[in-house]
Amino acid sequence: DGKRAELKADDDGAGQKNSQIEHFVLPDDGTYYVIATRYQRDTGTSAGPYRLTLTREGDAFAGALPAVPRLDFGNATIGMITGETPEVLYAFIGSAGDTITAAMLRSDGNLDPLLMLLDQNQNVLAQDDDSAGSQNARIDRFTLPYTGIYYLRATRYTNPAGGTPTSGSYLITLAQRFDTP
Repeated sequence: DGKRAELKADDDGAGQKNSQIEHFVLPDDGTYYVIATRYQRDTGTSAGPYRLTLTREGDAFAGALPAVPRLDFGNATIGMITGETPEVLYAFIGSAGDTITAAMLRSDGNLDPLLMLLDQNQNVLAQDDDSAGSQNARIDRFTLPYTGIYYLRATRYTNPAGGTPTSGSYLITLAQRFDTP
């Protein structure tokens, strides 16, 4: 489409008026451009030589559990919770300070969705079973504490008093938030 959206910028992160962007995870496969310019760009007054270095730090998903599907910001996927598959894990990459919203919405059946946000060691950071209305789950505006791998666990609410476990299909979404609460 010819449009280029700025993903990350810095003017003095390396100190002494030197720029540096570290540990930035590219959001998807494809072609990216690095634009080297000066402070205040077209209206700036600085000039001089510079050195540009780009280093690939490897596959961000290298430490993820094998065979766990990936979920990217802005995407959705469908799944099914049954007696044989009571939960499904999804992996995603986030950066410290990213604010996210994730939702799990029942598509059919009597599923009562339960959504959990897990750290790289599968410790629960947040969970929800009803915030999206109609027994749907939403983790809203959670700020990620570190840069790296996170997991979403799609499962079902189980009543501690007993009852028949629910099942059905669902839609799970993951969004990076840029608006203010």
